[in-house]
Amino acid sequence: MTAAVSRLTDSSAPDQVSPHAHPVSSGMTLAALDTAVTVARLHTAYTVDAWRLQPLATVADLVTVELVRRAVNTTGVPGARPSWADLHDLHVIHVQLCRARCGLIIEVWDIDPTPPGRLAAVEQVSTRTGVSRPQEGGKVVWAEIHWPSPSPRAQQSPLPRRVAHAIPPPRAPASSLVPDHDTLRRVLDGLYRLE
Repeated sequence: MTAAVSRLTDSSAPDQVSPHAHPVSSGMTLAALDTAVTVARLHTAYTVDAWRLQPLATVADLVTVELVRRAVNTTGVPGARPSWADLHDLHVIHVQLCRARCGLIIEVWDIDPTPPGRLAAVEQVSTRTGVSRPQEGGKVVWAEIHWPSPSPRAQQSPLPRRVAHAIPPPRAPASSLVPDHDTLRRVLDGLYRLE
């Protein structure tokens, strides 16, 4: 099943999804139950943190939740307390995170080949989305998340620049300073008394 998720054959799939385009990937197979959403979220949060992709964490969480929830609702047993009879023909889903130069690609495989319909929330926060049908069956719904583009303010220098000022030459001692012999003698006498 991992091969089905990693190898996308649809021509609409992003170039970065091929196994050779991303040097790092992490996946897990889960029972198609409501608990899969929580487990996939935790896996995504851990992986994004380990790969130092924190700027993508919020979007990756939202995309993972939406794609896994859709897969569970389509092929699994939705509901908090499934019965033993519900678990008899339980299907699985596979969640795959792929690190790419562009950012992150999230793939969710399930056994149902029917397209998922419009994923409005995922489309709104992702750069690209799509569906592919691996030869092994089922479908892979994927979303590509790019690095956030820097704001115009961020492109400017984030810190103020120092302006170089000419250093003034040292001042000559004032000629009005004349040693006060009486004060110096009192200080000297006071120091002798301390001994």
